[in-house]
Amino acid sequence: MPMIASKVPNIRALRVYRQVLPQIPPKQPLFLPNSLQSTRRLCVAGSRWICQNTLMPTQINRVSGYVIIVLSLTALLAVLSGYTHPVQADEGTAAHIFQLSIVALVPLILLFLITADWRQPWRSARPLALPVAALVLAFGALYYLEHYR
Repeated sequence: MPMIASKVPNIRALRVYRQVLPQIPPKQPLFLPNSLQSTRRLCVAGSRWICQNTLMPTQINRVSGYVIIVLSLTALLAVLSGYTHPVQADEGTAAHIFQLSIVALVPLILLFLITADWRQPWRSARPLALPVAALVLAFGALYYLEHYR
């Protein structure tokens, strides 16, 4: 059996490993041994190697969750910065930052919801608690700033 030097094998290394495996029926899931587990790939054996990264949706969900938190806190801070400045006739930079962060939040929330693991709905929705609270506070503060100040 050939030794694979790299921890992250390329497709050629997977084909070499496929040659030493016994014949298995096509389209059967094949879990790679520990030497190739670092790639965390689930490969389907058949006439060709077709590999999918099974952690990709989880990674996308995690990153989009972090970005949602950052953008919602940015929107809140942009609105709260309006309380430190005197009333102006024109919108300032903070208003544009608020608008851009809200516009960027829409596709990121959709991406987060699409890549969420809905077998555990409460666990999937929990990372949205802080951004939702920050956005409610931001829109409430903006309403007060626009109408009562």
